Amino acid sequence: MFAQYKEGSLTVAICDLGIGIPNSLREKPELKEWLASPIHRAKQKRDTSLIEIAVESIRSKTKLPHRGKGLRDMLELVKNGTVGGLRIFSGKGGFMYSASLSEESVKDYKTAMNGTIIQWQLSLESGYEQ
Repeated sequence: MFAQYKEGSLTVAICDLGIGIPNSLREKPELKEWLASPIHRAKQKRDTSLIEIAVESIRSKTKLPHRGKGLRDMLELVKNGTVGGLRIFSGKGGFMYSASLSEESVKDYKTAMNGTIIQWQLSLESGYEQ
């Protein structure tokens, strides 16, 4: 984990060399049926779709109410401002959100990376509502 405060912005980068978000979601019993449905069969092979599910999800495999909301909370904080962003790279997928553009995007890569890298940047000078 790395963090930097510069010119009113906080940047945090996290590298987790575990199994990665897509593989973790593929192992969740409650998602296996959903991922096997005809509508999502083609998408399930795309790691970008699984990263998007992880960002939108409010549950973790522990099923504890205070767990599994981190990516969603990080995205919401960035969306409340006009500076910063969130980037998530895991497996063969990437998810990006730019606060200045108010825009989400995803990208598929040919080569998989081991684990997950998250880069989160937000302005500490803009008035975030708490």
